Amino acid sequence: MADKTPLNDTSAGTLGLLLTRRSGSAKAMAAPGPNGDELRRILVAGMRAPIVVTSSRLREKLPDSPARLVLLGADQKRSAENK
Repeated sequence: MADKTPLNDTSAGTLGLLLTRRSGSAKAMAAPGPNGDELRRILVAGMRAPIVVTSSRLREKLPDSPARLVLLGADQKRSAENK
C-alpha cells in the first residue's frame, strides 16, 4: 500500500514539512520564478547555514553573511592556498 502523506505538507508544522519535503520535476517548474526581492530572501535564508558551497563567480552575488564559504571547482586550489 502506497504512503498517502502529501509532499511538502505544511499542516504539521516545520517538522512535518521537513519530513515530507521533496523537490518537483523540472517540468513542474514553470514561470514565473521568484522576483528579485523573493530571490534575495531565498539567498539570505540559505546563507544562515554555517557553511555555503559556491564558486567565485557566484560568490560576488551572495549577500553578506557570517557563513564560511567553500569554493568548488577551479576555486578549490586558490581557497586551499589562502588558508
